[in-house]
Amino acid sequence: MPRRKRIDIVLDGLPKLLGGEVYAESPGFVCVQPDDVHQCVVGRGSSVAQAVEN
Repeated sequence: MPRRKRIDIVLDGLPKLLGGEVYAESPGFVCVQPDDVHQCVVGRGSSVAQAVEN
């Protein structure tokens, strides 16, 4: 798996409550809830906003 670069951003709403983190992943971004690597929630998108929304 390619190394991801964490994006330092303050999330609002549900992503913030769930402890979401945003990473740059070529060619876009991924937003993950990192509590459980095997059963985490993942959102991908071409922008930070789209990844968080997904």
